Amino acid sequence: MLIVGDRVEIGEDRGTISYIGAIEGYDGEWVGIDWDNPERGKHDGSVKGKRYFQANSAKSGSFVRSSAVNPGKNLLEEMRNRYITYKQYDTIKFGSKNVDLVNMAKIYEKQNNIWELRVVALDNMKVSKAPPTNCALFMYCTELNLYNNLLSRWCNLLNILCFFPSLRFLIA
Repeated sequence: MLIVGDRVEIGEDRGTISYIGAIEGYDGEWVGIDWDNPERGKHDGSVKGKRYFQANSAKSGSFVRSSAVNPGKNLLEEMRNRYITYKQYDTIKFGSKNVDLVNMAKIYEKQNNIWELRVVALDNMKVSKAPPTNCALFMYCTELNLYNNLLSRWCNLLNILCFFPSLRFLIA
C-alpha cells in the first residue's frame, strides 16, 4: 500500500509520493510524485489551475497510476537479488580488454550464504523496508551499506537494524 511520503521508483527515476487521490476531470486514483530530478516531471503539482501538492520545482511533479510505481522491496529480497540471483561473471571487460576472474566460484559460493556475510553492500538498490519478521538474524554482519535506497522513514531503517545485532558500521 502506497502512502504519502514513500520513496518510489519508475524505471530509473526516483521520487517521493506527495499526493494520492482523485484529480478533477480524470477518472480513478492518481499518485502525485515529486521527482528527485527537477526536469523529470511535467508540472509543479497542479493540474488545470488546481494544486494537489507543491513540487520542489516547476517541472519536478507528475501524476501516475499506482500500478506504474515501484514501491521497493524488503531487505531480504534485495539481499537475494544482490548475492544469490545476480549474474555471475568469470570475465569482465575493461574498455576493449577482457579480464579473467580467477577462483570466482569460491567467492560466489561464500556470498550465497547471506546469513554469514560480514559486510552487506546494498547501495543503489530498492530496499524500502525490513525483511519479514520470521527472517533469521544476520549475526555475523558488522557493516551494512544502504546508501541510495528507497527508505523513507526512520522507523523502516530501525526495523532493519533489529536484524543486525553485531552491526558496527552503517551507511544509509
